[in-house]
Amino acid sequence: MITQENVQGAPDLVVEVLSQATRARDPKAKFQVYAQLGVRYYWVVDPEAERVQAFALACGRYAEVAALRGNDRLRCPLFPDVSTTVGDILVP
Repeated sequence: MITQENVQGAPDLVVEVLSQATRARDPKAKFQVYAQLGVRYYWVVDPEAERVQAFALACGRYAEVAALRGNDRLRCPLFPDVSTTVGDILVP
């Protein structure tokens, strides 16, 4: 909810970009926390593996809806008219 003072509640989409230092712990640790908070969509961008994993919240748990690479198109139901390729977001 957006109030005059601030934004309250969980975001609908979280995009996590893994780094060498966080790749082993971040997705596992945050997966449950984001689900409990009600984050509807969770994307994990892995530059090293050149992959994006997209998860959607269903019945309080995340289900992987896509594992994308290269020219695969990345889309979110929240923004039906917006898309990009995985390769475009992983450009060095």
